[in-house]
Formats: sequence, C-alpha cells, structure tokens
Amino acid sequence: AEAGEAAFKAGRAYLARENYAMAATSFCAAVSASPENAHFRYDLAYTYYSAGNLDFAATTFQQVTQMAGNGEWGISARTYLLKISEIQNQPPGGIRGTLVYYFNDNFGNKPDVGAEVYVIQGDKEDPTTIRDLVSLEFAACKKTRADGNGDYDIEGLRPGTYSVLIESAHTNGQSRINMVHRHDFELVTVHSGRDADISHDFGMTWD
Repeated sequence: AEAGEAAFKAGRAYLARENYAMAATSFCAAVSASPENAHFRYDLAYTYYSAGNLDFAATTFQQVTQMAGNGEWGISARTYLLKISEIQNQPPGGIRGTLVYYFNDNFGNKPDVGAEVYVIQGDKEDPTTIRDLVSLEFAACKKTRADGNGDYDIEGLRPGTYSVLIESAHTNGQSRINMVHRHDFELVTVHSGRDADISHDFGMTWD
C-alpha cells in the first residue's frame, strides 16, 4: 500500500508538470502495487487521455467503470468514455506546409529538402535547451521530412491542439538549439476534416 501511495504521489507531480510519460510510468507502478484502487487506475486513464493516447485511455477508463460502478470515479470515467467516443467518431484532420530557406541573391529561396517535422499532442512550451528539444522529438505522435519541393503533409490527426516542431536541414546556426534560425515552433488547432497550413521561411544560411 505504501509503495502504491508513493508511486501515485510521484505520478501526480509529473502530471502537474505535463510530463505524461513519467506520470504514466508512476501510475502504472501504483496500479500494480494496489490493483483494487480505482482512483489510481482513474488517474492512469486520465494521463493517457491528456497525452492523446485515446485507445489506452478508453480501455483503462472502462476498467474503472467496472471497478467503481456508480461511485465518483466510475461516473467520471463514463463521462470521459463519451468524450473519447465523440472524438474518435470525427473525421481526422491534418497539418501540411512548405518549408524554404534563403540560398543566395541569384537563386533566392530554395526548398528546405529533408527538413524534419515533429507533431506533438497538446500545448507544449517552446524548447530552449537541447534536453527540451530531444524530449519533444521523442514525444512526437507523428513525424515526417520535407520532400524535394520543400512540402510536407501529415494526415490522420484527431481534432485537437498540437505543437509542431520544425528543424531546418539547411539553415546553419551556432548550435543545434538555435531557435531563431534553425528551428520553428508553432501551436496549431487541427479541425475535423481540414488541413492546417504551417509553412515557414527559415531565411538566410549563416555561420
């Protein structure tokens, strides 16, 4: 019981910081230590939901309803199951755009071929360190590269808010984390059946 409580408290702390990966790990440990505790399992389901992992969230919320019945956690779990059903029944949307950089006065802009695009579920903070950058890349639910025309297209996104991190393949900076010249970070709302346009001009290559 004590191990479950300790893991649960750790999970709540991670959840408050929106560190969903660590929160889920902690709540899983809490559930493993106290499998009969509906509250622990509910917070695990809510973490999955917040992270955009709706399939895991639905399965875990369903377990809560079976455990808690008409109690507080059971009623709340059923509310989230309805929300998940509504989201999953909506046609997906997408994110697309064109990425360019400034080559020289003769050629002007060129397609940023090979630029990497990461899409992360939820409203994240603009990364300011290498660690932040790697965390966002690791958390990406979708990723792609710009094609020969500098175009990219990511489909199959459920409606909601996403953070988009784009890393130029050509613009140079003093460090990988130079957010002004080498990276672009955007927040976008994806609507059902529509594509959001996130295009970017990275400007001049510099040393």
